[in-house]
Amino acid sequence: MVGITRRPLNDKEKRLSRLCQNLRGEHSQVWLAGKVGVHPSTVSFWESGMSSPKQENLEKLARFMGCDLEVLEKHLEFGTDLPKLSALELPIEQLLEVVRSRSTSERVLVAQAALEGIEV
Repeated sequence: MVGITRRPLNDKEKRLSRLCQNLRGEHSQVWLAGKVGVHPSTVSFWESGMSSPKQENLEKLARFMGCDLEVLEKHLEFGTDLPKLSALELPIEQLLEVVRSRSTSERVLVAQAALEGIEV
């Protein structure tokens, strides 16, 4: 049986792959697909460099990230920095998604910090 040789990912594909992996954290591609509103194989294709997002899916990805489509497109095309939102700028549901996407040890740190702010 002859193996398929994959070509190296170009810079744009690498950025998209890294972005997807960072967005989902410890979660699965299925989880990210559900949050963005695309088919799970779509996220797999993005991460492997087998396909690039269609315009409507780029819009969904930008909406999920809470950034403008133009900012996301520039990041993917040219590697410009994505804006870092402070926790106060995120809607609570999105903030919770960020926390849930972190490792267990990081979630424990967040929980401890939250409890320190509550007086019993």
